[in-house]
Amino acid sequence: MQNKKSTAQILTEILQFHSLGKNCAQEKKLHQKYHKIQKLVQSVFKDKLADKPFQSGSLKKGTAINVKFDLDMVVPFSFQAFSSPKEMYETVGKALQKGGFEPRHQKVSYGIKALKVSDKKIMFVDVVPGLEIQKNFYTNSKDLWLYKRNENSSIKTNLDRQLAHIRSQNDQVRAIIRLMKIWNYHEKNINLKSYMLELLTINAQKNKSTKGLENMLLWNFEYISKHLDLPLKDPGNSTNDSLLSEIKSAAITDYKNRIAKIHKKLEVAFKEENAKEIKGILMKPSPNS
Repeated sequence: MQNKKSTAQILTEILQFHSLGKNCAQEKKLHQKYHKIQKLVQSVFKDKLADKPFQSGSLKKGTAINVKFDLDMVVPFSFQAFSSPKEMYETVGKALQKGGFEPRHQKVSYGIKALKVSDKKIMFVDVVPGLEIQKNFYTNSKDLWLYKRNENSSIKTNLDRQLAHIRSQNDQVRAIIRLMKIWNYHEKNINLKSYMLELLTINAQKNKSTKGLENMLLWNFEYISKHLDLPLKDPGNSTNDSLLSEIKSAAITDYKNRIAKIHKKLEVAFKEENAKEIKGILMKPSPNS
């Protein structure tokens, strides 16, 4: 008779099932597209760059899951390269279009189609142009202006610091981030952005010292159910604490209630070491799969 698996073993299995693996074909194709875009950007804008484009996104952060991961290219431009962040954004878009990449306009970036996984799932490389805050300032500060297309405004951030903030977390915290992403991907009634989950998880684990995947994950759900309506600060800009502002207040209340119920269900399933129930909660069939 097969021994019953512990909750920790069940969670580890879920993580392994969603891991990329050493030879992930999708990841390879994303990197191939990334390098083609990088080559174009460096060729067209070689005299305008404050530094070489660098990789960001969940792959670089170590928080990627195989059902959903991204590859971001941050392109830092020198202060004198453009008259404004808007000019920078539009010029980069034109260059990508001319290079045959068919860029998709996004909030502060361009999405470049890298591969089609299914009719409902397409993976993109996101190109994020940023303009140096002051002349000869980027090398030391890494601060950049991003252009917010939908608002026709600019926002100061530090994408290098954001990346370092996630990468500096220990393996267990990043495992909890991946478990939260797995749950969020399969959860059809709640839609939290990846960066929200990353920062909320880090805040939760700093707020209370817990050990073991099961205890850490339970606390994560409890913390989010109680704190989703509080300001969430951008580690790349200490003055920006409105990262959750795009979620409407009515939705936040609904999310908090739903997450509180999920926390209670998980608590029971964890105590019973009920693999079917745990996987049913964290791995619901996704409407996007």
